[in-house]
Amino acid sequence: MDTNQEFLAVLDTFIEFLIVAIHQILYERSIYLPRTFTAVEIYRLPVQQSRHPGLCAYINHAATVIRDAILSGMIKRISVVIFVQDLPCEQFVFDISRLSQKRLDTAGKQSELEETFSVVDAEEQLRAVLSKLIYYCISLEALDEHRTFNTVIEPDDASALDPDVRRQWVDIPNIYTEDDLQSREQVSNDVKIWSVKAGALAFEVWYKSARTKTPPSSHTPSQLQASEGPIMSSPSDIYGTFPSF
Repeated sequence: MDTNQEFLAVLDTFIEFLIVAIHQILYERSIYLPRTFTAVEIYRLPVQQSRHPGLCAYINHAATVIRDAILSGMIKRISVVIFVQDLPCEQFVFDISRLSQKRLDTAGKQSELEETFSVVDAEEQLRAVLSKLIYYCISLEALDEHRTFNTVIEPDDASALDPDVRRQWVDIPNIYTEDDLQSREQVSNDVKIWSVKAGALAFEVWYKSARTKTPPSSHTPSQLQASEGPIMSSPSDIYGTFPSF
């Protein structure tokens, strides 16, 4: 396998894992009702997958955008942001800085990979990180009602992205307040869940919880979120979160 094909194999393995992880996070954090998920198996591990066509399409589309962005070499981190009553409450961060550095260059080729990629080794690592992610989600406190989520990408240079991609996948408020960001060394709610290193497949998974979780004073029917009833999306939804169902 040449380096070009090997990098694409690494990338596709990560994207498959990311899709699985997003479904599992949504299930474990009760963003959607358990009955809307079905049990499947991957990496010899039982996991949950949404049965809702719209949600599956949304996640798959996000994965396609992320894959293309990684190929461009601009992406540092990917976050699954959980909102409660329209406020960003917590996020699961996939730091792919090392993976993104192994991108294809403009000539369609790639510099030599540091280590040979092994699918078997990768599956063992991915089973471990997914198990740890599930365990960590279970240990978290239950979220309040009116829950939803969005998938966010953090590029090296957001201005280089297509405006539509930037607006949909990047322009999301950080879950930290300005005071938090100015004193980041004092923030103790960043938890490293697991670090994956399977040859060229290298990334880290983190959990971040917002320090300020004050809900808005009112909650309009047009903004009902994932923990409630039928689909009700709002055209003025500034976060672009996936609607409830």
